[in-house]
Amino acid sequence: MSSSNSEFIYIWFYDLPVRLACHQQGWQLDATVAIYHIVNTRHIICYASHTAKQAGILIDMSVADAQAILPTCHFRCYDDIAVKNWLSRVGQWAWRYTPLTGIDSESLGIWMNVTGATHLVGGIAAMCDALQIEFNQISVSAQIAAAPTYGAAWAFAHFSEFIARPSLQQNRPVIMCDERAILRQKLQPLPVAALRISADIEAGLRQAGLEQIYQLSPISAISLTTRFGSELVQRLGQIIGDVSELQKPLIVPTPLMASKNYLTPLLGVEAIQKMIADLVHLICIQLAQRHLVTRYLVIAVQRVDSTIIRRTISLSRPSRSEALLHRLTAHIAAEIDVEFGIEHSWIEAKKLSAGLPVNQAFDSSLYKDDSKDTLIDYLTARLGHNKVRQLQPIDSWQPESAQRVQPAQQTIRQLHTHASNRLPYWQSQDHSEISDNINLISFSARPLSLLTPAVPVDVIALLPDHPPSMIRWRKQNWQIYQATGPERIGPSWWLQSTQTNKYTNNGNYSNNSKYSDKTRDYYWLETQSGERLWVYREGLTERGESVEWFLHGFFA
Repeated sequence: MSSSNSEFIYIWFYDLPVRLACHQQGWQLDATVAIYHIVNTRHIICYASHTAKQAGILIDMSVADAQAILPTCHFRCYDDIAVKNWLSRVGQWAWRYTPLTGIDSESLGIWMNVTGATHLVGGIAAMCDALQIEFNQISVSAQIAAAPTYGAAWAFAHFSEFIARPSLQQNRPVIMCDERAILRQKLQPLPVAALRISADIEAGLRQAGLEQIYQLSPISAISLTTRFGSELVQRLGQIIGDVSELQKPLIVPTPLMASKNYLTPLLGVEAIQKMIADLVHLICIQLAQRHLVTRYLVIAVQRVDSTIIRRTISLSRPSRSEALLHRLTAHIAAEIDVEFGIEHSWIEAKKLSAGLPVNQAFDSSLYKDDSKDTLIDYLTARLGHNKVRQLQPIDSWQPESAQRVQPAQQTIRQLHTHASNRLPYWQSQDHSEISDNINLISFSARPLSLLTPAVPVDVIALLPDHPPSMIRWRKQNWQIYQATGPERIGPSWWLQSTQTNKYTNNGNYSNNSKYSDKTRDYYWLETQSGERLWVYREGLTERGESVEWFLHGFFA
């Protein structure tokens, strides 16, 4: 768009790859992190955290050189898919301001065409300030710029340090929605890289001594085209607005839905059951025609008094089986209070995915647990999403961190995702999720009842490294009849000494629990009265560490 009334906002998330890596791996945001990409089999640093740059890590440095400079630095390959997904979610979130938004994954940004929409929030400056506040509240670093053209907004966002501004406004959005003559003047001090030209053209300009935009003004377009090609002249026209530039916005996903109107209001449970069956039949036809499967259904009815009642159905595994959906929606009719009747109803399928056929003869593992999945879906539909839960194993040697409680449907989805992708477990992006191999770590026997946290006990042992012969806990003495062990479990050395990632008994994530950097020796004990205990000794005498004993669980 080349209209002088156009208004564009560009938001540049300059450290997005680093933040995504920290989030995925559980690193602190101030950790030394370097992101690399592969160029002709070489691992080259493309992004680095502020602390890594301070330690000497440079962009375009090889990973081998960076490891030599900073061995403790965390290295992560650039995840283009994660970046695009995150930017797409932010772009969809920005629809609250304007329907025209898009992503620029190569430059780590999103753009917003806010022409005609800024007056709703008090002007372009107020909109930019509101965006900045939103990102500051979630601790996301962003540089925001507004200009009459997309190219100018992109340039001011990426090269805001070249703009003369008061020191108090250095971290605020750049607002440059001026007339074309003033805009041309404010673009002059920016480097030629702000024109979004290729690296070869930029290198040629620098070789000719042309490093800033103002140096190109005296040169005619014909001379620039002859020497550097038409791309440079085109970018110069686009940044000012002389040449129109089309952007590809994010497309609002078209909902997959079916609806029915009734001349005579529906009354009675049988009529409602038939209505729901008809809706399920219609949506299954649409899913089959588009080769899609769904994991979430919304069934809604509108009563005569215009009251809308909604019911949702979630599935652990995507499906378009009409028989399955009929069974999961069978209870809805009895839950709807029709009063004076229903005059309109509809069903909407969400969380869609491609329903490609799979030959069960070659991959029957994807379907071997269909009956269990169906049962879990049925119980979830009747009882609620958080009422049907199961234990989820986690790849941790620490017993208190080796499992968590989560909705059963979520566990099945994770199993289905890993089984479909067939990725080795160690290549999974999120190592906290379950893989298709349930036995993540081979454990010895574990007690049915685990004490969290473990409780200290007084112990009498023949020698410091021997199992206990007597335990005193809660003013009760237990004579040990038989002892087995030890099983040695070392500390999670890769975690910081101040905190560790653990899951509480209710499945909620907690990173405030006390972390111990001492080795544990676990023993299985049987008392003379028949109790079977699980205790451990923390600390090694051969290392000069203080030794403490803890009771961690009871066997059946």
